[in-house]
Amino acid sequence: MSVSLPDQRPCVNCGNAPGYERACRVCRQVTGMAAGVRTSSARKRLAGFLLDVVLFVATLGIGYVVWALIVYRGGRTPAKQLLGMRIVKLKDDRPSGWWRTLWREIAKALMLTVLVSAFWILWDYDNQELWDKFAETLVVDWPPGLPVPSVTPAPGEAPAPGSA
Repeated sequence: MSVSLPDQRPCVNCGNAPGYERACRVCRQVTGMAAGVRTSSARKRLAGFLLDVVLFVATLGIGYVVWALIVYRGGRTPAKQLLGMRIVKLKDDRPSGWWRTLWREIAKALMLTVLVSAFWILWDYDNQELWDKFAETLVVDWPPGLPVPSVTPAPGEAPAPGSA
């Protein structure tokens, strides 16, 4: 007995069948989000991690913590802000918010002590690190000028695309 998979709509960015992950296998466009929102590459995410470390050292930690307290609410770290990346929740494609971003960063710090988890991104189709899976987040490249939805929907506001 063979099981058939449901038909897929073509990717809004490249027109190919996107596969069954959260992002198109061809162009990394995130399914259900506006055209141009793609998963951030492993190389860019590593650069962001290293930039966060450099910024932490350069600001003696204090400036970094103040900066982080401001940008965590929008689903960003200081380095992600500089590199145009954003952390979004998988359940509704909205920015991850302050507590989820903090939880993700704490989970990252704990999991980096187990080195194999740092290499998880190399075999994950959605370019998710292990801490992204725990926090149910996805790191995406956010095109300049594209409106950013609020972290939580306003009363009566329609759910974000892809949150069904």
